[in-house]
Amino acid sequence: MSFLEKWFGFDRDELYDRGMRSFDQGQYEEAIVALQAVTDRTHDPATKRLSKFYTAESYTHLGLRALEQENFDAASTMLKHAVEIHPNFPDLHFNLALAYRGCGRLDLHKIELAEAVAINPRYARAVLFQGIVAYEEGDHETGLELIHHAVSLDANLGGDRYKFGLKCHQDGEYDRAASNFLAMENREARDANAIAKCGDKFSREGLWTEAVQEYEKALDLQPRYADIRCKYGQALLQLNELDAAANQFRMALNINSRYVDALAYLGVTLRRQGDWQGAQSAFKEAVNLNPNHPIASYELDRPAQTA
Repeated sequence: MSFLEKWFGFDRDELYDRGMRSFDQGQYEEAIVALQAVTDRTHDPATKRLSKFYTAESYTHLGLRALEQENFDAASTMLKHAVEIHPNFPDLHFNLALAYRGCGRLDLHKIELAEAVAINPRYARAVLFQGIVAYEEGDHETGLELIHHAVSLDANLGGDRYKFGLKCHQDGEYDRAASNFLAMENREARDANAIAKCGDKFSREGLWTEAVQEYEKALDLQPRYADIRCKYGQALLQLNELDAAANQFRMALNINSRYVDALAYLGVTLRRQGDWQGAQSAFKEAVNLNPNHPIASYELDRPAQTA
């Protein structure tokens, strides 16, 4: 079963279990059908929250798969459904922006980039694409300012493509400059994501030591990836390395102070350490950002004395 199911041990009905089995097996279309039916019919708030959560996760997996295959119409449809359920996740808005760009919908592309940056102003990739759009539209001054700001947020973006793009701009080769700026998403970033996916696989299998090793490799390449730090913290939490886990969740929050999952997992970690006040504070902050977050909302209902 999934990470949350193993952790909290909810008792669900047959349809919910069918949806979760489909999710764990990567059969996301089937998971959506079952979990959406559960969401529509259940009267149990916790079950409804979890069903919605995993419905959004299923849409996200389908959307990212379609995005990787450059099926931008399908990607935009799936990611839009995910965003409707999880409107406060900057990564979802950013990936939806990429899908809209692939469809040629630059109006929606810009809207989703703005949403991602509004949630996390230090989201370097979103800022980079805001700069690229401005540059492509002929506002070179604004575009260069935003691209430079993205590099200041993530130094790994400031490689050869960035430098050559600036040279092309100085030489008046604006189309060529734009192409080089668009290529600034570097090889290391893609490698880090690929390594993190290996960690995700180990996590699904409950191989937490191996997962930790993969996340550490990914973070060596991209130390400012908040989502990888949060996953790393979850693996450490499973190994009962509580201090290290709390540190990773705090580092993720330093990168994105509105990262709801990091707040929720930090609360669980603090609770296990006996810091009830700190845990409650983290859960409340998470619920303020996302009232339907399954971990934070569930934990707030638990008595303080339970572990």
